[in-house]
Amino acid sequence: MHIQVLSPHFDDASLSCGQHILNWLSAGHDVEVVTVFTEFDAVTLSPDSQEFMQKCGVKTGKEFHHLRGAEDKESMRQLGVKKFEWLGMTDGGFREKNGSPVYETHDLLFAGKVLDGSEWQEKVRKTLHSVTSQADIVVVPLGVGRHADHLLVRELLQQIVSQDQLLFYVDIPYAFQFSNWKLNQVVQCCTQPHSLVWPSSKKSKAVQAYTSQVPVLFLHGFWDYPEVVVGEGLRRL
Repeated sequence: MHIQVLSPHFDDASLSCGQHILNWLSAGHDVEVVTVFTEFDAVTLSPDSQEFMQKCGVKTGKEFHHLRGAEDKESMRQLGVKKFEWLGMTDGGFREKNGSPVYETHDLLFAGKVLDGSEWQEKVRKTLHSVTSQADIVVVPLGVGRHADHLLVRELLQQIVSQDQLLFYVDIPYAFQFSNWKLNQVVQCCTQPHSLVWPSSKKSKAVQAYTSQVPVLFLHGFWDYPEVVVGEGLRRL
């Protein structure tokens, strides 16, 4: 079974379904991780993006790409994922339109709305369609936390992939905050087939490979937490 895990950013797959990836590999499935938004170049940076890079100890988009990419390679090594691909699309916090950031503030990026124009969305859709065309199962973000990039990946892949091939992972760390959940997401987790697993030391090491991200995402220190994956695609595994 060819399973593709779509990760909006470099860390989402490991954070949200790293143990599932380990389990699928152990069961003999062919697992590939595809990271969508892997570029950070922008002429005009939003204050939020500047602050985020500063927290990660870098000053430029090129440095950020190098750092995040190196962390991702190490995380994939820890998981035993030999197939992974970076699609080279621009991260939401760095996307521009007419010389200005599309998401000028943190609140806009997490507002639960995709503000990118139709031309950009169509470019992403075509890329995702090409990448996922041979997959048996496609694993995508549930969208907890309302990050525009997570929502865009979910919405586009729901248009492309049949329901019985889709799985949704609960977005970490956003799921830790109850206010980030929408009612339909809770209902989906309760009504669709679901898989809840606790992490092994391998999964924990894979997450902690993102050394620039863990201190930002886990303000009170990293801890082991369960993963949840839901969807009709579980009936095929």
